[in-house]
Amino acid sequence: MIADLERDLAESERSLGQDDPATLGLRAQLGLQYIHVRPDDAAKLLERNLAMAERVLGLDHSDTLKYRAVLGSAYLRAGRYPEDVVVSERNLAESERVLGPDHPDTVERRTSLGISYRCAGRPSDGVAQLQQSAADAERLFGRGTERTFAARAALADVYRDEGRLDEAISQLEQVFADCARETGLTSNFANAVGNNLAHCYFLAGRDREAKAVDKRLRDVYRDHWLGKADENQR
Repeated sequence: MIADLERDLAESERSLGQDDPATLGLRAQLGLQYIHVRPDDAAKLLERNLAMAERVLGLDHSDTLKYRAVLGSAYLRAGRYPEDVVVSERNLAESERVLGPDHPDTVERRTSLGISYRCAGRPSDGVAQLQQSAADAERLFGRGTERTFAARAALADVYRDEGRLDEAISQLEQVFADCARETGLTSNFANAVGNNLAHCYFLAGRDREAKAVDKRLRDVYRDHWLGKADENQR
């Protein structure tokens, strides 16, 4: 995937130019792939891409907002938390101004900012943003949607970090139950929420409930994933 994108980007730069919109899109895609394996390289590439997008497309263009969000993700992955906060704060402000506070991208960027605050050691600011994004997501998109799940799970993480275990558990219980009802428990996200819930139960001294969640997850793994493996071998 990375090699293909590197080749496509080089060809686009040669034939269309460094700052053609199609080239900008390819560079952002390559940066997204770099984030997982080479986050510092991703940040350098995406910084360059954002500067070009701001100059060519303008500050208010939806793609410019997307490229800034991707750069924030690269900073976060690279552990460059202060820079991530600066980029994420600006992107939320621009999204609210250009798209409006109720746009799906604005809600997601508020969740991202809350996560950025948490990673930067600003849990109180993280709680404020994530409480709002969770409420906005549920109001706009419904309780059983991925955006709502993500905001509430992130809010639970900050609560846990602050030692507010009862509030963290309350959030995770809701998300886990909603995942089970709406999407099932076979996804990586549902498994992560379940493991987080079990861990919070353990921290709160609620060992029986922690073991019950762990057993439920193991049963899902056995019935779904091992069952599929058995079917494929037949």
